[in-house]
Amino acid sequence: MSKLVDEVKKAGVFYIATSENDTPHVRPFGAIEEIDGKIYLVTGNTKAVFKQLAANPKVEFVGSYEDGSWIRVWGKVKQTNDIELKKKYLELRPTLQKIYKADDGIFEVLELENPNAEIHRGSEIIKL
Repeated sequence: MSKLVDEVKKAGVFYIATSENDTPHVRPFGAIEEIDGKIYLVTGNTKAVFKQLAANPKVEFVGSYEDGSWIRVWGKVKQTNDIELKKKYLELRPTLQKIYKADDGIFEVLELENPNAEIHRGSEIIKL
């Protein structure tokens, strides 16, 4: 697993920032996975966050650790319609199966392209 995914998972919940009509929006996410060397986030296409990311695929998110340090990740997302990838994601995150099905027409897997990340520990910044 990549260091980036491992670190975001350590934080647990992370908060994704998007914008719409020049207005920022932030919401909690809890699922990030690396599959076949690529990093993926998921959401439903009925949600505002999906529509905002479709209009502007630039994304940034942060998560914090128990010691007060935090991680910041940014990049672009790209939608994928690969049904096998959706199935694999749901196998890795079985709790999502209560909400989504791979072929329900709602479940979306978004690849995080060219991700950048930093961990902030006090005055120290660690680039991943």
